[in-house]
Amino acid sequence: MFTYHSRSRRIIEYLSRSRPSAAAQICGCTDYPTVCGTLMLYQSHAGVFAVVSLGGIPEKLGRSSILGMHIHDPETGMHYNPDNQPHPNHAGDMPPLFVSGSDAWCAFLSERFDVKEIIGKTVVIHGRRDDFTSQPSGDSGEKIAQGVIKKYGGC
Repeated sequence: MFTYHSRSRRIIEYLSRSRPSAAAQICGCTDYPTVCGTLMLYQSHAGVFAVVSLGGIPEKLGRSSILGMHIHDPETGMHYNPDNQPHPNHAGDMPPLFVSGSDAWCAFLSERFDVKEIIGKTVVIHGRRDDFTSQPSGDSGEKIAQGVIKKYGGC
């Protein structure tokens, strides 16, 4: 029998009766027009719960690849990093996306930011995995898709 950790159970219960606080429509860049998906963000007392779903990932990136994912500040083009932390401790550093076939899906809880802080920022999907070491941004490669984070209902 599968048993949920109590915190996981609370998060699942919260999400089942909640609407997202913010979302981004993720669209492929010029060289990757088939990539599309969503980022849904749920503000809770435990932090921000994020759900990312992507499809149309081209075979040239690899059918079992790992992609980097970050929140970028559109003013600077860099990772969202209000506390001037080294990589991978930026507020905008997010877990990698694992590709299966042409799809990727990820869910995680973050205490690095509140939803209201990142409205207007951009979620960026990169063509390679984040190495969690290289400065300033993890050597994740080119941008393959992106989307502006908006209050839910504005997407």
